Amino acid sequence: MQRNPLRGAVYEKLGSCTVLAGILGWSGRKTRDIVSGQQMPTAKDIDELARALEITEPEEFVRVFNFLPRSPQKEDYENKMTRGE
Repeated sequence: MQRNPLRGAVYEKLGSCTVLAGILGWSGRKTRDIVSGQQMPTAKDIDELARALEITEPEEFVRVFNFLPRSPQKEDYENKMTRGE
């Protein structure tokens, strides 16, 4: 399995981050940082990325964006629920 499915989707569908940046109207830096995982995208960024990459199927959305780090609060909550606290 690919380590960064977002990067794979960008290069497969558009060929480069430069093309994606142009479509989104983002700076090249922001685009590269998000695609490489150096910057956490906002919910709006994710929505814009999904539209630019024409991701419409839920399964593909989960596959492409599931690599994003989870918030510490969510992990703490899930750990507590697992332990039955």
